[in-house]
Amino acid sequence: MSTVEKLEHTITTLSAEELSAFRRWFAEYDAANWDTQIEADAADGKFDQLAAQALAEYNAGKARKLRIIILPATSGDVSTHSNR
Repeated sequence: MSTVEKLEHTITTLSAEELSAFRRWFAEYDAANWDTQIEADAADGKFDQLAAQALAEYNAGKARKLRIIILPATSGDVSTHSNR
């Protein structure tokens, strides 16, 4: 049995409370890893070309204002969505 299969099996045996705690932990863990990867990619210049293209389009007048709508959250978090 692979490590992933063992994890899958273990997760299916968690109580609702344990599963909720695991979800919170994993969301934080995953977000931290994502942040680390984005920071490394930025430091390596992987976004430089995209940023230059975006600035060129902005400076050429191709940008438009975004209208942001803040929706009421059900879990206490603020959710935002852009609306064209």
